[in-house]
Amino acid sequence: MRPSQANASTAAGEREPRREEPAGAAARKKRIREEALLLGFGAVGFASASESPYAEKLEAWLQAGRHGTMRWMARDPARRSNPRAVLAGARTMISVTVPYYRGDWPEGAGAGEGGASPRGRIARYAWGRDYHKRIRRRLKLLAGSIASLCPEARWLAYVDTGPMLDRAWAERAGLGWI
Repeated sequence: MRPSQANASTAAGEREPRREEPAGAAARKKRIREEALLLGFGAVGFASASESPYAEKLEAWLQAGRHGTMRWMARDPARRSNPRAVLAGARTMISVTVPYYRGDWPEGAGAGEGGASPRGRIARYAWGRDYHKRIRRRLKLLAGSIASLCPEARWLAYVDTGPMLDRAWAERAGLGWI
């Protein structure tokens, strides 16, 4: 993943070997990619909705208590590593990146008493409105486009909010690394 990009996944990591796909599937992927780019996503990748190669590492991480106070991480880890446990019959995971670079800190913003410079740093992705809502709206629009191409398709969209290993799926789709 390039710096200044977040990722989101729809329905379901390490890039899979290329296999021949039917011409219709390639055309649908091309059209989905075009639609996603028109909606402002930075990149789009596709991966098989099979179990994540990180399933065992996730289980060991949880067993070691590395999730700390994030108790929700330990709930049903199989759902985090297998998209078909979340959406029965899932075949393909579509991952997208979203550029969040907003330029430099606005001049004079956050000035303290007497015009002093503010202390601390705020990540650029947090400067604006809640990115979860903004990206989810765009994912729903993308899902509408997918429905017009594949009326039988069912989908779920997550923006670091669902029981998915987002970065693992993005890696598998060729959009980053862990």
